[in-house]
Amino acid sequence: MLNLLKNTKLVSAVLTSSLLVLSAAQTQAQKRPECDSSQPRRTPAMSEKVYKELGKAAEFASPEAEEGKPAPEPDFASALKILQAVERKCEGDSCNKYEKASIYNYFGWVYYATEDINNSIKYYSMLVKQAPEIPHGLELQTLSTLAKLNLQEERYNDSLKYINMWMEASCKEDAEMFQLRSNIHYFRNDKVNALKDITKAVSMEEAAGKVPKEAWWTLQKALLLDKEDYRASLPILVKLVRHYPKIAAWDQLASIYGILEQEENQRSALDALYAMDGFTKENQFVNLAYLYLGADYPWKAAKLLQEGLDKKIVKESSQNLRTLAQAYAAAQEIDKSIPVMEKAAASADNGDLYGQLVALYLNKDNFDKAISSGNKAIEKKNLRRPGEVHLNMGIAYFEQKKFESAVKAFKKAKEYDSTARLAANWQRHAESEWDRERRLAEAMGNT
Repeated sequence: MLNLLKNTKLVSAVLTSSLLVLSAAQTQAQKRPECDSSQPRRTPAMSEKVYKELGKAAEFASPEAEEGKPAPEPDFASALKILQAVERKCEGDSCNKYEKASIYNYFGWVYYATEDINNSIKYYSMLVKQAPEIPHGLELQTLSTLAKLNLQEERYNDSLKYINMWMEASCKEDAEMFQLRSNIHYFRNDKVNALKDITKAVSMEEAAGKVPKEAWWTLQKALLLDKEDYRASLPILVKLVRHYPKIAAWDQLASIYGILEQEENQRSALDALYAMDGFTKENQFVNLAYLYLGADYPWKAAKLLQEGLDKKIVKESSQNLRTLAQAYAAAQEIDKSIPVMEKAAASADNGDLYGQLVALYLNKDNFDKAISSGNKAIEKKNLRRPGEVHLNMGIAYFEQKKFESAVKAFKKAKEYDSTARLAANWQRHAESEWDRERRLAEAMGNT
């Protein structure tokens, strides 16, 4: 922002305005556009002597190229000597205010071109003091330049003074000037007025059927997010990704959807970000994986997390590995789920993941592993669903026809409300089978 003015556009604009004023303003008074035409601003005439001296300065500051040859380098030192001489001749009342303003205008431009910003500001400020005996357009152009130069030099109070003077002197509102004043307020840490002005600038552009500049929406959005007004920032982000579809905007849009609990929109935004190869952070992979799981797309969740792990973007934490294992399990990829869950369980703080392994091994009819995992879960303690662990261990024992151990496990599962009824049914079934096995063994022994 502070380098906003360091380009040839401003130099060209200032020079153009100077030459136009010199060539046209002598012959007619410039009226304020859209102002009261019955009271036009009248400017005094410029003497031929002053006009010629300024023309000489212009020849040094902006020499014209001869046909077929490049333009010579500007001779700003010679231009300044001429300007200093004519300035001395205009001391006191020797020159009218319009002539002085024209001299100051050239000084301001030459000093800016030589990067002497302090002197440039000095002469431009002297110029505007000659109002109202100067063309209205020149006054507005200079006030705008002073606002920008002071902003560049971080003189925010002076910058605000000149932009407010422009607002008072102008006959109509201008979106660019509201945007400029918004930046000034922002650097003065006046975020309330910064938001007010940038909102005005954006509204004016949109009302005129134009697309506001990316920086305008970006500032408006940032100010709204600073006050945590997420709902108001959302439509701005939507416009940003529509007209300026950059990765950072899509990423932020997804985050705002998440904060507002609009999960389907958040998933769509993250999908778009992923398609743009915009996933560079762990939370992007993890958040979209959770959204896929919530939308019942477990295979997509597993594939995405595996990619993040392979790229070393997603850490191999117990939480991430558990999510991956659960995604594989939900996608009926049990063989892929088990080794991941084993790794996650080994580093977990409690036995819950070993408890989930019991169910996975049971699904694969690997009863020894199911029982081993159950014992590890019980040893680690702090189980959230201990009844399920005991119940599944009981089923594993039952399938091995270890009825005594099965009954003990089912009795333990009956101690928890969530599994009490199912465990009681399994216990009766196990005891019945156990009794049947004993009677069959006795019958075979008697024969």
